[in-house]
Amino acid sequence: MLGICKLCLRPGLELQESHYMPAALYPKNIKLEYLSRGGVRNLVADNEIKAPLLCFECEQRFSRNGESEVLRHIAGKIAKRPVPLLEKLAPLAVKEEDETLKSYCGAEAGLDMDMFAYFALSIAWRSTHSWPVSGEADTKPLTLGLYKELVRKFLAKETEEFPGDTAVTVVVCSDRVSREAWFLPVQSDDIWYHDLRFLAFGVMFRVTLGKDMPPVLRRDSCHANGKRIHIGDASKKTLEALALMGGSLPASPAHGKTE
Repeated sequence: MLGICKLCLRPGLELQESHYMPAALYPKNIKLEYLSRGGVRNLVADNEIKAPLLCFECEQRFSRNGESEVLRHIAGKIAKRPVPLLEKLAPLAVKEEDETLKSYCGAEAGLDMDMFAYFALSIAWRSTHSWPVSGEADTKPLTLGLYKELVRKFLAKETEEFPGDTAVTVVVCSDRVSREAWFLPVQSDDIWYHDLRFLAFGVMFRVTLGKDMPPVLRRDSCHANGKRIHIGDASKKTLEALALMGGSLPASPAHGKTE
């Protein structure tokens, strides 16, 4: 269909069937599940969440600037295998450690952390649109407030400047429950800043936007000078996010059984 691309804002373009969460997270011939606000959903073609949103050029822009690179490090097609990023980070020196996280420099593992930041912002921006979901109500748009347009301009490469007062935290999950599930972005707005999370088979992404976010989030952002990436048990945050969506974990949140 012809229309206005929501990213570049050019009219009269052939719009693609854009995915909310990347198509690579819908494995072929493998029975998996994900959680949306309607509950546990099977990862099958009929349930892929997509809509005519982007033109072909912007689809390629998303792929080229982050999606393809990030997804090759995520074991979406075989949920029970170890997260590849755990293996890449294991030999590296820990930069900082507390009771919940070990922090590393992603660049030392050959990771382009700027691409991780771009990818996370692209999903956060997509969450500000309503998406049709088979068998349930359309998704409710999340809000980025005044930052939505700043993020759009960055993603569309109308500016090379990373949006101000924005941080992206990447946590490689050591727990099984997070490795075997993915969920759509959920938002828990602090009174002072926007806070979104989404999970992609063992990698938790957190996008925070606002002048008054905790300083540690700015420092630990994957795009900042330290190019930080973390390892930690994210099961608590995963369960909190699922609760926000009104769902609960199935007995086995993702089944890597081939048909």
